[in-house]
Amino acid sequence: MAISSFYSFLSSILTRNSDGTGNNFFHPDWGSAGHTFVRVAPNSYLDGQGQMELLPTARSISDAVMAQPIGLDIPNAAGLNEFHQFFGQFLTHDIAEAPLGPNGVDAPVFIPGLPFPFNRTPFETVGGVRQQHNEETSFLDLSQVYGHNTTILNILRDDIVVNGRTVQSAKLLTSGDANNLLPTFAQVAADSGKTVAEVRTIINGTAPAAFDPNQFAAGDNRANQNGALLTHQTMWMREHNWQVDRLAEKFPTWSQNALFEAARAITEAEWQHVVYAEYLPKLVGNSAIKAYSGYKLNVDPSVINEWTTVAFRFGHDQSSNSFSNLREDGQTQNTFTLSQSFALANIAQAVRSSGEMDEWVRGQLSHYTQEIDGKIVDGNRNALFGIGATVDLNVFDIQRARDHGVGNYNVLRKGLGLSAYTSFESFAAANQLDSATLQALKDVYGNDVNKLDSIVGGLLEKNYRDSQLGETFTRLTVMQFERLRDGDRFYYENRFLLNKDVKADIESTTLADIIARTSGIKHYYHDAFAAHERIGGGSGNDPLNGTSKADLIIGFSGNDTASGGAGDDDLYGDEGNDDLSGGAGKDVFKGGLGNDALKFGSDSVKDIAVFDTALGPDNIDTIANFTAADEIHLSRTIFTAFTKSGVLASAAFHVSATGAAADPLHRIIYDSTTGNLYYDPDGSGAAPGVQFAKLDPKFTPTAADFVVIG
Repeated sequence: MAISSFYSFLSSILTRNSDGTGNNFFHPDWGSAGHTFVRVAPNSYLDGQGQMELLPTARSISDAVMAQPIGLDIPNAAGLNEFHQFFGQFLTHDIAEAPLGPNGVDAPVFIPGLPFPFNRTPFETVGGVRQQHNEETSFLDLSQVYGHNTTILNILRDDIVVNGRTVQSAKLLTSGDANNLLPTFAQVAADSGKTVAEVRTIINGTAPAAFDPNQFAAGDNRANQNGALLTHQTMWMREHNWQVDRLAEKFPTWSQNALFEAARAITEAEWQHVVYAEYLPKLVGNSAIKAYSGYKLNVDPSVINEWTTVAFRFGHDQSSNSFSNLREDGQTQNTFTLSQSFALANIAQAVRSSGEMDEWVRGQLSHYTQEIDGKIVDGNRNALFGIGATVDLNVFDIQRARDHGVGNYNVLRKGLGLSAYTSFESFAAANQLDSATLQALKDVYGNDVNKLDSIVGGLLEKNYRDSQLGETFTRLTVMQFERLRDGDRFYYENRFLLNKDVKADIESTTLADIIARTSGIKHYYHDAFAAHERIGGGSGNDPLNGTSKADLIIGFSGNDTASGGAGDDDLYGDEGNDDLSGGAGKDVFKGGLGNDALKFGSDSVKDIAVFDTALGPDNIDTIANFTAADEIHLSRTIFTAFTKSGVLASAAFHVSATGAAADPLHRIIYDSTTGNLYYDPDGSGAAPGVQFAKLDPKFTPTAADFVVIG
């Protein structure tokens, strides 16, 4: 994607402070690193001030109520994939982290399910009540990539020599080889002139954790928690550097600092757009979050204690017990348990090459996450961190909620304006719980619904409307993300309010686009958060059949015959003269090289033909069953006359009985006699131009049927 002159204003763009201060002129600490969380409901401390509940034990609740049977797989009914789960973990690392104890006040507590003491979170007293701090900025500013202060940011920028002087590069430091991975702590130390110990303290602080100098260094101290998370860290680092490259090509006179801040602003804007346009609609529903109406001075964007402590822990319920890393053809390369993924990351062995990273990403993109239903897999309940001792993440979550005064479910619901439950029977009936879960709740809580922990009750709630979460957690999540957006002066729709073309470019970039340019994955499903079956052929003429659900079918070389089936499928022909049939569903076709047959479904839903490879007489695709509901997408890398994304300009499209353009503005010409589609790359009006497709049977499209992409 080329950068236009409209981007020139970025050379002097107002930048956000790395620590989040100064976003709001009247409340400069709102949302900043080190600021306290805020509460939206009364606390549920036993004494109303800070006394933590210990009974019933969190482990007894985990065992009795929340254990998903070993070996049982409960795929998410909405088709969310594991990439959605780990994107969520990466997201929460951007905006929230409570500091680890000890806090210097409370003695450590030894509780079942943890092989080490539970330390209460450091706090300050606000209005006589404990309130905990957020070590991250609350803004969607990619602080997990850039760091939440300038010290971290500075050591993560590459040092280069310009005119004999060492300066900070516009690019973030990488592994420095063809793999283009994150730098290790040792590499950051060598680049910055600091010791490994100094770099570790700057990034990780003083918190005890497993450490190896060959672990990857990033803006967040939790980057090495597991292999899947590392891929998200790496991709967004690469995206920043990709933006630097295209800015530098367009504006070669800009300083390294100007390039850095411009690339950071664009990358941050893309991140925000993906969160609100792709991630959140899948999580809480398409219309749950109100439309943006501008920056609001009176909105505090700080992280809500109830949200970060209980609601956004739903990702622990999404976890599957194992991961399969996939090759390009969909075959399994390696399989890891959740425990092994944690252990491999800790010893710097999870992602050792760009190829391994691609395998991790393909696996996340393809595989279903678990249903969010209050049932947690064994890897999170017994084998967290892969340290060979029982570590129950449920115990952490339940006890941390009690520590933060967010323990009581009914108190939380009433504080949010929702009705409280008078009995476990009424709770179970309203949320369609089975009799075994109801009995387990009654047994472990002594049949007192007022003792129900908020994270347990929240996870057991039935889905609220089209949300993946229950009513309580949906309300908290919507509240949080509306505040993060509306109270952020640098949110991209406000930041680029007067720069319509730049804003349009950002909004035309999907997460799938970012995956494509920050990885070595050639074939990818159009929806980055939708699970799908990855089905690949070989070098011969392969028959490839899809499933009844979403499929990504790849022909590779040979004259392949592919059938998508009933789901929403992506079909790649690649090389050869391929026969691609979509069947029912919303299907995407990429014929690739060769003269391919693209057979759209006879249904009324939108099918899409994508043309993003070389044109010419050996690359003419025939599109069958094209209707007004369907679209043709033209990549700007091939159709170079088009400089902007979006619907094709009316003046660029022409219908002709001879295939000739009547005007130099006509770039796409439809021959109404033959059904052929031509591209006139230079506006010469020569007849005919370069044919790239044929509609069979003939159907006269309009300019609105064409979309310019990438």
